[in-house]
Amino acid sequence: MKPDRAALWHALLDAADDYRKQAPWRWMDDTQVFGVRSPVGDEIGWCVVIGSLGQNFGLVLYPGDTGWRSFRAMQERWPTPEDAGVEQRNLSVTFEERNRLSLAMRPIFKELGRRHHGPRAWPDALDANSGYIPDLMTEGDLPWMTRALRKALEVARMTEGQPHCLAPDHRGRILLAERDPDGTEHWDRHETPIYQRPAMRPFRFDEVRAASIARTAERIEADWFVDRVRPFPVIIAELGTRPFFPHMLLVHDLGSDFIIAFRVLEDLDRDLGDELLASATQGLPRRFLVRRQEFLGQLAPIASVLGIAVHYLPELEAVSHHVVDRLRQAKP
Repeated sequence: MKPDRAALWHALLDAADDYRKQAPWRWMDDTQVFGVRSPVGDEIGWCVVIGSLGQNFGLVLYPGDTGWRSFRAMQERWPTPEDAGVEQRNLSVTFEERNRLSLAMRPIFKELGRRHHGPRAWPDALDANSGYIPDLMTEGDLPWMTRALRKALEVARMTEGQPHCLAPDHRGRILLAERDPDGTEHWDRHETPIYQRPAMRPFRFDEVRAASIARTAERIEADWFVDRVRPFPVIIAELGTRPFFPHMLLVHDLGSDFIIAFRVLEDLDRDLGDELLASATQGLPRRFLVRRQEFLGQLAPIASVLGIAVHYLPELEAVSHHVVDRLRQAKP
């Protein structure tokens, strides 16, 4: 490893060691947010301490407006908890046992010749992008995360004596570690980005084809569970070598327990409607059943043309998980 790169990693891992020793998750949780300005540029990283539930210990930085939206979606579990998890945009340092480190992180310790002692003492520094498997944090982000860890130590000392110091002020601004043009630093307050749940537009589909299917396809006494899932990562050469979780259409006949369709969707909004039409050529069920409330509106136009009712049954979440588990086991 080149000296410059090694210096960046040593700085991050030293900061992570100090952070772990302080263990601020003993009195802080992931609802207490503070900001850290990037060492380069004007972007703000929105930071939270994790570990109060005793599961994952560390610090998560959500970069910029995109990161803030993914943080808020996670907090609101929108549109579902698994969607919010896969759609995360963040940088994170968490603490693991050596044998639980990510495969990407292990060579870093070997090249640096570092060892960390104690339970869950090995820092794992990862970059999570929406839809992709988390990968090693890039060199360009290491100084930002290092600064965030150092600032988290300051925040932790503040909150020990003043538990409410991270609460937004009367204008809704939260604490921010600011960087001045001359390189000096100070604490300030800053507005958070505006967050709105994304609009859920109806799925596009070929209306002429749908009308033809409605006239010619056989009507069958069946209820079809229609869902979108992201069960396992794949690699698509055109998108690079980093595995990602594509959206997949699941159509499941609940009466026969038969999977009508399980197809990769390159573009969710563009492809789901026409893939559903392809399934409908096999027969038109009485009802489309959905576990996602937003699907009521998204499927309404295509269901109307096909003459099929759409019903929302949140308890079908368990069915979705069961079917996906079966498919994962069957995946070669």
